[in-house]
Amino acid sequence: MSKSGLTRSLGVLDTTGIALGAIIGAGIFVTINQASAAAGSAFLLALPIGAIVAGLSGLSSVELGIRYPKSGGAYEFGRVLISPVVGFIGGWLYLLGGITASSTFAIAFTGYFNLLLPGVSLKLATIVLIAFATAFNYFGVRTSSLVNGLLVITKVGVLVGFVIIGIPSVSMVNFQPFDPGNIGGLFRASALMVFAYAGFARPVTLVEEVSCPQKTLPQAMFSALFIASALYFATSSVAIGVLGSNAIEQSKAPLSKAAVSFAGYPGEIVVSIGALTAIGSVLLTEVLALSRVVFAMARGGDLPAWLAVVHPRYLVPARAVILVGLFIILPALYATLGTVITASSLTFLIYYALMNICALRLKDKQIYNRLIPIGGLATALILAFALPLESAIINAVVVVIGIAYYYWVKPFINKNR
Repeated sequence: MSKSGLTRSLGVLDTTGIALGAIIGAGIFVTINQASAAAGSAFLLALPIGAIVAGLSGLSSVELGIRYPKSGGAYEFGRVLISPVVGFIGGWLYLLGGITASSTFAIAFTGYFNLLLPGVSLKLATIVLIAFATAFNYFGVRTSSLVNGLLVITKVGVLVGFVIIGIPSVSMVNFQPFDPGNIGGLFRASALMVFAYAGFARPVTLVEEVSCPQKTLPQAMFSALFIASALYFATSSVAIGVLGSNAIEQSKAPLSKAAVSFAGYPGEIVVSIGALTAIGSVLLTEVLALSRVVFAMARGGDLPAWLAVVHPRYLVPARAVILVGLFIILPALYATLGTVITASSLTFLIYYALMNICALRLKDKQIYNRLIPIGGLATALILAFALPLESAIINAVVVVIGIAYYYWVKPFINKNR
């Protein structure tokens, strides 16, 4: 157990499962329609681009996690390596990105849930899903890890089955037109695919509960990233080869629609179940990570101290877990899918840029060459500029609110501690 009350109970298998649970979710089951709208069937090229951006930033985050093994991710790294206010903004943006991403997962959940149980209140279903994700996290990291492991096995099995059964129905005609020359669309699709890989750094956010970070972090993160990348490319290729990019773009449940075409109604049901387990596991790990960032910020004096209290039995920041669950519900009930995906994609790109800047601030005992964080920073910024102005405005407003809180509200809270 660490001095904070959190325990180092997550091994390589647990941590890999958490990373996979965080990555494979709305990204493959829903985001492909947004990426297809941006670049057509050429969005397949956006998948390796997104993976490269994630991999470069992943190397930087692994090195930072090994050097500073405390919960909080860029919040802790920014505080130590740049300045307290930069660390706060990093944590603040991570909370924005995570909450909007979680809302995306919940919204995506309704698209597939409606296929299974039409007529059921989608808002009620969304609230129930978020409540379950919050409850599993409340009862300890081992509980959430075990549940996540079962969900990961299910969704990976469904995607592998989708690819194997769907390959014979692929038609090369459906890949036309293939236009990689649409650079703007390709970059925008790549930025959206970064959202699809967003969970790759989840182990670093939880590093204070990871056993032997030097060994566990790199193995878990890159095993998960490799598996997810292979599944993403294979699944997306089959989906386009079966339906074509136009049909994918217009569907709220694109993989289920593809499954219907080659496996009928049973295929639709199986894929919808896979989507629900995928989205559920991502939401589970998102609540897990967000609550640890809230915990770290409260412990550091940047959020109210009562959020840093660790439950004496379950050894989790229980109040932070509950607060995160409540904050996810609101945008999930009222936001639109496209808005939250683009806003969250930009937030994560800014967050990755900050991680790479922090890695560049390391002066001694570099694990990886300095070209890694330089490449991670450059690619994150390039893709950030490919996203629409609306997402930049949303992020700017959130940053302004965060700065106002930091300089005017936080001093009052700390004065009354």
